[in-house]
Amino acid sequence: MKSGIEIYKLPKEVIPTSKGDKHIKEIVLVDEKLKPIALTLWGDFADTEGSEIVNLLNVNEYPLISIENIGVTPFKGISLCTKPHSTVTINPISSRAQQLQKWAVENRPTLDALKICREYNNAAINLAIPVVDEISKISEVPPSIDPTKPVWIHGKINLQLEGDSLWYMACSNCLKTVYADSDTRFFCMHCGTEDAIATPRSRANVSITDTTSTIEASVFGQCVEKLLLMTSKQIMEVELQGKKASFQYANKRLDKEEYIVQLRSQSSTYQTNPGPSYTITSLHDASHYIVTTNIDPSTPPSSKMKLPHSGVEDYLSPLPTTSITPTIFLELLF
Repeated sequence: MKSGIEIYKLPKEVIPTSKGDKHIKEIVLVDEKLKPIALTLWGDFADTEGSEIVNLLNVNEYPLISIENIGVTPFKGISLCTKPHSTVTINPISSRAQQLQKWAVENRPTLDALKICREYNNAAINLAIPVVDEISKISEVPPSIDPTKPVWIHGKINLQLEGDSLWYMACSNCLKTVYADSDTRFFCMHCGTEDAIATPRSRANVSITDTTSTIEASVFGQCVEKLLLMTSKQIMEVELQGKKASFQYANKRLDKEEYIVQLRSQSSTYQTNPGPSYTITSLHDASHYIVTTNIDPSTPPSSKMKLPHSGVEDYLSPLPTTSITPTIFLELLF
């Protein structure tokens, strides 16, 4: 069972399938860990519970939802979806519900800020924060990772620059490969978005090394941009100018840095090599964290931090105490 606070409804309401168009509602959930998760309500759930949720969101309420017997997919991090036999309850009555509702009331400014900043669009990258017990040695990473339990590791990253291009043209909604010129609008045959935009998206293969072993993984989008310190469009332009070799500078810099990395098993759709294959879904500069093995729970939380974001007047409440404390919290959000 999954419980969470709904903060926003995503715009898509129809998905084309082999059996015709299906009505959906996509809702963004968060809990005390501030890790947004997308929930897709299908069919009757979209029409009934989904409509009730939207009505509550429209009057600036943040309703609580509880879902049993749900589907889990690793797309864009962790996503949830209803199944024919799912049970969806809005504002349930239970001790867990009371705990979440109390937290939502106390952290209303935080929820408002997340909603305004739309940070959940990159939730898997920016808001995923491991506790120290979740960080594994590379030698302990299993050949196949449970999609509901991604693995965190800590090590040095090296970009593998030989071979494939470091970018591809993607649908702005589903991120799948499309054949269109950059910034043009089109109907996406993959996801059914009528006004999708052809958007350059970066991709790369990397090796990650700690004191126990080395592992290879694929990395996409904003994570590649963090490593190269360039936007995907800039990466595309450099390659089109025949200057891909200039990216070697990045490995010299990365050799002096360490990252905390979240791994998932790569989808068979994208897997081209035999044996274990992984995708990086989140990475953070390890120097921005203080890793500790014990934290006094009586330690008072830090003062509230103001979001340096145009038009946002709210204050962001501190994250729950964990064994990894972000020393530069805004790095996680922006």
